[in-house]
Amino acid sequence: MAIQRVKRKTNFTIMSNYGLKDKRMTAKAKGVLAYMLTLPDDWIFYESEIVKNMKDGRDSIRSAMRELESFGYLVRQQERNGGKFDKVDWLVSDEPLDTTAFSPWTGNPSTVKPATGKPSTENPPLLSTNITKDLNNKISVYEDVIQHLNKKADKSFKNTKSNNKHISARLNEGFTVEDMKLVIDYTVSEWKGKVFNNGKNGSDYLRPSTLFNGKFDERLQLAKEKSSKKQVREEPKEEQDSVLGGLF
Repeated sequence: MAIQRVKRKTNFTIMSNYGLKDKRMTAKAKGVLAYMLTLPDDWIFYESEIVKNMKDGRDSIRSAMRELESFGYLVRQQERNGGKFDKVDWLVSDEPLDTTAFSPWTGNPSTVKPATGKPSTENPPLLSTNITKDLNNKISVYEDVIQHLNKKADKSFKNTKSNNKHISARLNEGFTVEDMKLVIDYTVSEWKGKVFNNGKNGSDYLRPSTLFNGKFDERLQLAKEKSSKKQVREEPKEEQDSVLGGLF
C-alpha cells in the first residue's frame, strides 16, 4: 500500500506525531487535537467554535476534549479578576504537558461571546510526518534534570509529579535544562557535606523543591559568576598576563 502526499506551499500544519500515535487516545480525540493545532498560535478557543467546525455533536466534542485534558494535551485555566472568575484560557500542545504546573480550572463556562474569526490560511506551518522519537522510549526533560541531580548529589529522586512541578515552573519562566544543571552543579559544590548554622546538613537540602524554588534565578547568577571566575583561573598564564596588560 502506497501513501500519496500532495506537495503544498501553503495551508499546512506542523505538529508532532507524538499525540497522533498515542495509543491511549481515541481517533476522535486525536482528530480534535489535530484540528486545534491547525489554528494560529494566538487563537482564542471556544467550545462552540470547535463544535461548529465538526460533524460530531457537542457531547461528542466535550468527550474528546475531556480525553485530551486527562492525558495532558489540553489545559484549561480560569483566573480570578477582581474576585470574579475571568475568561477561560486554553493551552493546547501536540505533546503532553505537566499539568501540575498549572492552576486548576474551575469548570465554570466562559460568558464571553465566541470569536467569529476564521483560521488563517496564509503561510501556516507544515505537517511533519517524520517520527522523531518512540513514544515508549522517550526520555523527558524532567528525567534528564532528575538524573543529573541524582548523579551529582548521590540521590535517588524519582520522576514524579511532585518533583516535576518545580522543574516545570522554571521552564515556564524561560529557564533551560542547562540552567538547571548549572544550578545543580553549583549548589552541590556549595552545600554537599557542609553543616549549616541551623545544624542541618547541606546535603539534605539538595532536592528539587529547594533547588528549583523561587530563589532559582539568584542561584543561577551565582553559578554563572563562579563558572566565569573558574574559566579565568584556568586560562594559561600568558593569556592572563595579556588580559591584565590590556587593563592597565
